[in-house]
Formats: sequence, structure tokens, C-alpha cells
Amino acid sequence: HAAMTFPEFKNASRWLQLASTSLQQQMAAAVYDDGVHIEQSVGYHRVCALAFDRFRNESVRTGHPVPRWFALKLEQMIDYLARVQDVRGFSAMNSDANLDYQRIMTRNWAAIFNRSDWLYIATGGRQGSVPVCADGSSIPSTLWPWTGQLLSRDGWRRHRRSEWLWMDVGPHGSGHGHNDKLSLALRYGDFPLLVDSGIAVYSGSFEWARAYVRSAKAHSTALLGGRFGQHAAFEHIEEDFAAQPLPRHSYKLSKEFDFVRASVRLDTSSDGHYHASNCTANHTRALHYVRGKSLWLVVDRMQFDRDPSHCSWSSNGGFLWTSWHVHPNATVSASCATAATLATQQRCLASVVHRSGNASLTIAMDSDVKTAIFNHSVATGIDDTNPDVTGPPQGWYSPRYGTIIASPVLKIASAGSVCNGEFAPDHQSCPGPPNVRTRQSVTVAWALAA
Repeated sequence: HAAMTFPEFKNASRWLQLASTSLQQQMAAAVYDDGVHIEQSVGYHRVCALAFDRFRNESVRTGHPVPRWFALKLEQMIDYLARVQDVRGFSAMNSDANLDYQRIMTRNWAAIFNRSDWLYIATGGRQGSVPVCADGSSIPSTLWPWTGQLLSRDGWRRHRRSEWLWMDVGPHGSGHGHNDKLSLALRYGDFPLLVDSGIAVYSGSFEWARAYVRSAKAHSTALLGGRFGQHAAFEHIEEDFAAQPLPRHSYKLSKEFDFVRASVRLDTSSDGHYHASNCTANHTRALHYVRGKSLWLVVDRMQFDRDPSHCSWSSNGGFLWTSWHVHPNATVSASCATAATLATQQRCLASVVHRSGNASLTIAMDSDVKTAIFNHSVATGIDDTNPDVTGPPQGWYSPRYGTIIASPVLKIASAGSVCNGEFAPDHQSCPGPPNVRTRQSVTVAWALAA
């Protein structure tokens, strides 16, 4: 800025060259080819986009235009910020990010870059032109293949049944990333129903909340661990950065539906660091969204590296459990009961209802393990005051830095041990030798209907 503002200084040209080279190197190294910053955080992506845009503005003002590739990459970064908004103008909230209102900023950028599609997004379809994809189609959903983020939606206009879902299928990210791979957040109409737990704080008296929001336990995904996750739970082992984009066969966006599938490895983490355990697992989650029908189908498959009868977690009351993190302005009710048509099989049904009464979500579950018994619990605002009794922190939502609100989290978990390749209804070790026909995978299917 100083070099551009005071070109008469004798070192101004050297300062300008140094600053220009440094910022271009930062852009090239820190922004993926799909235009998303490697932090994997909407908030820090925005911070960097604003910094790059200030440099571009000053360069244009002083007659030192930036290279074309730099301007195009900046435009990609802004396009990401425009597309991750919901119909009210609020951004997605992943990793260290606040729930920010972005319509004013998007409208300003639309004027600067002459982008009528951004104007359409910023005005809820009242002005501008419908956004189109690179292939010329007008599918409203977007998948960024390098950063591994999916934004599914039914359209851009605000209405009482609008559908918006964000899902992480990419790497962890650098310093501000969270263990949120395969998690999702869902908003229906004007109302958030399933949420990311947010940013919390970086230090101070709520440091326990910081560790919580960064863990997989604070996200709507599936895990392995002790009873309802109150003992040592498996944690995600995520790659920090993407070495290549998602394979093309792992996702499809069409006029009628969106589909994506990805995997993450699970291992135990007892002290904040990753350790090899005597058993690991691979969690694969697939999402199928039926556009305009308010229906999302989620399939979780847990593949163990060996017969889980031999894993320490399974003989100690181990659980396969899935968490659904709910907005604090919504209530949750759930039940798990034996299906009338299959006496040996259980299914779970839950309802998430926004307190306004204008939005609700039904969550239904089924499993391929007929001997499994599933239990449910709803935790709200459990801190670390007495972890030996209550377990680790659970049930918190942080829409902005320094704000932590108690919110419900629905956990549905398989009860008992894994015995001879099947789930046993008690919590005892397996008697006798393992059966030669062992189960090394479990599949659970979920239907989310608004």
C-alpha cells in the first residue's frame, strides 16, 4: 500500500515488487484450483479473499494491474463465498468460521466484477441472472472437488420449503481446520435444523469447548467408541491437504439429484494426539439428495480392519454411534423400537422441530445388522465439570467467536459388544472361540425428510 501511495520514495518500486511477488506466491500456494482456500474454513477464506481484493483494488488504482491468473483466481474465491450462502444470505459455517451475513458483500462484488449471477444470489433472484455451472447448466448445487465441499440446494429464491445442505468430503485443512469430514449441516426454509458446532474460542476459560468443537464428536457423523462416546472414542485421521481432486466417479450433480461418496479412517485418540490402536476402521458415507422433494438419504458403512470381536473397544461395551447436532432453537424427540415386520431388527425414528413450528425434520434409521440393539439419547450443554460422570463435553453450538450456546445433540448408538462377528445385546466379552463367519463391516442407512 505504501509503495503504491508514495511512488516518489526511492525504495517504492522495490517494495512494490516484493509485496506483489509475495501475494502472488500466497495465492498460488494457499488456494486450490477450484478457488477455495486450504484452511477449509469459510471465515478464513473470506479474510484472505478480502486481502487479495484490497491488493487488486490498489493495483488498479495506481496503474499496476495484477496478472490475469491472479484476478481469475480471486473471482473464483468470491464465487465460492456467493454460492455457499443460504436463501437468507448467511454463509456455511465450517471449521473456524462464524455464521456471517454475506449478501451486502456479495452485492458489492457483483458490481465490481460485473457478475449478474452474484447479483441474482444477493437479491434472492429479484435482479440479475440465474447462476450457471462451468458446463452451462443451471444446476443450483455446487461441489468443489479440491477442497471437497458439497453445497446442495433446490434453488436460489427464498421460500418456506427451500432446501440447503452443506457436507464436507475433503481434507482437514491447515491450522483452522476441524475433524469434520463426512459431517453435514441442513437448513430448511429460513431455519437451521442440523448445524456445525462452530468456532468457540481459541484460549481462555472455555478451552474445553475449543477441543470439543474441533473433534469429530462435535459434528453430525458416525464414530466408534465407548458407551455413547463417553470413553475413549475413535477420532478421524484426516489428511491436511488434498493431493488431487475428488475422483469423478465419487460424485454426481444433476437436475434431479445430487450424489457424493467419501471415506475417512478412524483411530483412537486419548490425549489429543493420534495413536495406532489394535483395531482401526474406515468410515464411508454416501449422500443422495432428491432435489425439490425435501429428502436426503445417507448411508454409513463402517469397515473394520479385522473381526471386531478381537478389538478392545468392542469387548468393553463398545458402540457404533451417530450424532445429529441440532440448532438450539429446535427440539428433539426420538425412539428406538423393534420393527413389527422383523422381530429381530430395530429401527429408530427421531423428529427435529424448530420452535417456530415452521420447519421440522424426520430422521429414520435402518441397519443391516439384525442382531443390533440401538439406543438413543439427547444431550444438551454438557461441559467438562465432571467428565467421569457425564462424559466429555457434548451439546454446544458456537455461531460466532466467544459465544457458546447449549444445543441438543441426538445420539443413536448400537448397544453391547461385538461377539463372533455380530452385535451382542450385553456388554460382556465373547464366550468361546470366534465364529469363522465374521462380520467386518456394518451399514446403517438414514432417511432425512423435511
